[in-house]
Amino acid sequence: MKSISKQLLREHNAMEDADRFEYQRKMRLLQSLWRQDNHLTFQLDGQKILGSRLGEVTAEQNLRNFLTKTIRDVVRCEVLDQRRSQGKLYQPQMFDNLLSSQALAFNLFGELRFDCQLASQALEGITCGPSRIEQFEFEWSPGRSDPKYLSDKTAFDVYIRYRTDDERKGFLGIEVKYHEDLGSSNLADHRERYDEVADQMGCFRSDALPRLQQSKKLNQMWRDHMLVGIHQNKGDFDEAYYVFLYPEANESCTEAVGEYRDCLSDPTSFVPLTINSFVATLMYHSNEEWIRQFYGRYLDLGRVYSP
Repeated sequence: MKSISKQLLREHNAMEDADRFEYQRKMRLLQSLWRQDNHLTFQLDGQKILGSRLGEVTAEQNLRNFLTKTIRDVVRCEVLDQRRSQGKLYQPQMFDNLLSSQALAFNLFGELRFDCQLASQALEGITCGPSRIEQFEFEWSPGRSDPKYLSDKTAFDVYIRYRTDDERKGFLGIEVKYHEDLGSSNLADHRERYDEVADQMGCFRSDALPRLQQSKKLNQMWRDHMLVGIHQNKGDFDEAYYVFLYPEANESCTEAVGEYRDCLSDPTSFVPLTINSFVATLMYHSNEEWIRQFYGRYLDLGRVYSP
């Protein structure tokens, strides 16, 4: 794989010690180039320009981290409205950090919230056939810190409830990643409730449970998956899937998917999906401009070799 020179990274203010892997450097450079292309202000750390950060003062006001007016309206409704966002864990950096996966979730699903036909077409391969979308939520949990569920604050980046043509009731709990190194994730304190839910679900290898509890790479995936399982049980759903959505260039996520699969005795409810393939499906069904904008901003890594 062709690497990027440090000189090029410095030239576009995308050289950061925090980036441990080549894919992270490419993504940071791509976001810095996108900011420059759109003539957006940058953020300063002392005298250092942060190329992948928008000017902090205006980022929350103008919402330029979000691709379209429709998406910005969704963010105003879901994030900036205190009533709607109460209890949800939106990170402040989603406004100014161009690498934010929380912002990416809105940029990918914000338009789809109002185009249920396209969303259904794009998700048809996951739900095993045509379906009608009945609920669309961001940063959603059936019950944060509720002992009936996981007794913690685990939530889905995107939650989609649907009904199939044969009237089966189902949902997708979607976790979205972009630039992250999963090995650097925080490890949640273990709870007895996790053992109870894992046992009820019956899809985890018993000998893999210590690994799921102790691995920084796998622990969040396990908790997200368990939230799907317990919500399916309590909500009396016919089907439910944990969708782990990530860019194919993110090697940390690719490795984690393989490791996580090895921990499952029944992988039916686990759906790893690359953002690249999801966007390709969107493009197959639609020529909407926002899809091309999304691809150019987040996935067109060929740009980093000829900025």
